[in-house]
Amino acid sequence: MANVKQRNWNPDVFQRLTQLIEEYGGDQVCPPKQRPYVVFDFDDTTIIHNVQKTILIYMMHTLTYKLTPKQFYALFMAKPPYRSAEQIYLLIEDIIENYQWLYDHYINEETRDMTLDEVRQKPYFLNFRAKLYYFHTIAKDYYNRRAGEPWLTYWFVNYKRDEFKDYCQEAFQAMTQVPFKHHLFATTNPGKYGHVSVSFNSSLAFVPEMKELYRELDERGFEIYIVSASPIDIVKNAAAYGNYPVPETNIFAMQYDYDSENRITARMSDDKVISSGEGKTEIIQRYIKPRHEYRDPVMVFGDSMGDYEMLTALDGVEVSVLFNRHFGDDTKRIVECALENKNEKDARYVIQGRNEPAGTLHPSAHSILLNE
Repeated sequence: MANVKQRNWNPDVFQRLTQLIEEYGGDQVCPPKQRPYVVFDFDDTTIIHNVQKTILIYMMHTLTYKLTPKQFYALFMAKPPYRSAEQIYLLIEDIIENYQWLYDHYINEETRDMTLDEVRQKPYFLNFRAKLYYFHTIAKDYYNRRAGEPWLTYWFVNYKRDEFKDYCQEAFQAMTQVPFKHHLFATTNPGKYGHVSVSFNSSLAFVPEMKELYRELDERGFEIYIVSASPIDIVKNAAAYGNYPVPETNIFAMQYDYDSENRITARMSDDKVISSGEGKTEIIQRYIKPRHEYRDPVMVFGDSMGDYEMLTALDGVEVSVLFNRHFGDDTKRIVECALENKNEKDARYVIQGRNEPAGTLHPSAHSILLNE
């Protein structure tokens, strides 16, 4: 692979990728429908960490929302939980109460009377941050995401698309400079819901191995696709920020509506596939395979249960690459299968490790986790 140095690739993964690129690679002159193609997940696969969470954390840290307290509350109440959850409404009330104070003293420029640094020292900020991020982590346990319905954690609504593009670039630039570190957000008073604490990992890395691999695949005539469960504008902007050679038409992610002034809304688009879990395989079957005479991808890359289906369900895939996050779910089966068959020349599954404290890949099937 002319453009790809071995660097921190697991040697088994590097060898398998080299083998397949030599076997299937050609040049860019070949008509797109006849080209071999590959499918990448984005978060924690193409990059280290998660672009949606990056925007969420940056927005909380900078308080750059375009929502009044009433609009924020209306977004939370736009759809009911699918199971009884009176406590959820108490959590929402606590979030909005703290947001109202932040809005009055900083977010609303007309009433601003404090600096951002001053606001960050107040319990209202600490409680808002902890409870908002906590809501984000539990939302999928209480709400179903469906096409044509609102989604309650898209707090970047009301940004215009071009404006949001600039905002994402700013956030990515800032967050790639932050050290990789395990953090804990915790409340200072219980409010109506009670105390919460929630952890997250900071920083973001566009690792050179993946950028080189994308470039090699592109130059060797592979068509490259990204299928992500993050919001479409965030993924497209992140791919542009990382200079990945992927046309926007080859990026599939969570799709939502825009209003008449091209501002982002929190409503999932009608008739669009929810791009996680089995939805990723559906996107490949419905939108990508018809572009390639209904052939399966040569390679698929992922890291989690959100990718498990597309990593395992397509019979024509030559290799599935799992970035090992040492989850205790069914991705363990892929790890076990790969380790059992690691000496096979035509291995169906290979495992790539990561060194999370360093923000790099790790030349092994094992990963060094940030919270170890």
